[in-house]
Amino acid sequence: MLNTQVEANKSSLNALSVEDFASQASNNNVFILDTRDPESFRTSFIPQSLNLGLGNNFAPWMTRIFPNKSTKIILVCEAGALCQCEALLNELGYHNILGYLEGGFQSWVNSNKEIDFIERLSIDQFAKACHKNKKIVDVRHDVEYFSQHVINAENISLDNLIEEKQSFENEPCILYCQGGYRSMIVASLLKREGFEEVKDVEGGFSEIIEHDIELTPYKCPTNFQK
Repeated sequence: MLNTQVEANKSSLNALSVEDFASQASNNNVFILDTRDPESFRTSFIPQSLNLGLGNNFAPWMTRIFPNKSTKIILVCEAGALCQCEALLNELGYHNILGYLEGGFQSWVNSNKEIDFIERLSIDQFAKACHKNKKIVDVRHDVEYFSQHVINAENISLDNLIEEKQSFENEPCILYCQGGYRSMIVASLLKREGFEEVKDVEGGFSEIIEHDIELTPYKCPTNFQK
C-alpha cells in the first residue's frame, strides 16, 4: 500500500475515487482502459473496460485501437504500474487521460460495484467444444491463420475487427490467438459492444498445437505472397 501511494504521488494524473471513476465511466465518450494482464482482467473487470495489458505489445495495439490521440481515457492499473503506463501513453501522444482509479481495481471490488468477467476455456474444454460445432474464431493475422489453424475456425483478425466490428455476428463464440493477449483484447472489445457469450482459450494456439485437436496441415508462412 505504501509503494502504491508513493507511485501515486509521482504521477501527474488525477486520482479518481470509485464514485468519480463511475461517473466518468458513465459517459459514452470516455473509454475505460484496463492495463492489467489478461489473466487478471478476465476473472473480473469493470463493465465496458477494454483490456490492453502493459508489455511489448501495448504500444502497437494502443495506436491501432485508439488512432485518435484525443480520446478521453480513464485508467485501471496494477499496483506499481501507474507511472509506467503514464509514461507510455505520454510517449505515444495520448494527453487526454482524465485520471486513474485510486486504489486500483480492488477499490472497485471493495465498493461492491458491478463487475464482469470473461470465461477462459481450458484445452480440454476447448477440445470438447470443437466436437460440438461451436463457433470458433481465430483472431490472429491472416498469415498466421493460413499457416495452420483449428479445423472449422474462421479468421477475423484483431486488425479487421477494429475496422469492421459491425460485421461480427452477435452469437456465442470462442476466440483464440497465439498466446491469449490478442484474444482478450477482442473479447473485451466485443463485450463493450454488447456481446455476452464470448469465451477465449487458455494459452492460445501455442497450447492448442500441443494437444489432440484437429488442425489444418502446416504451411510455411514464407511461402505466402506478401
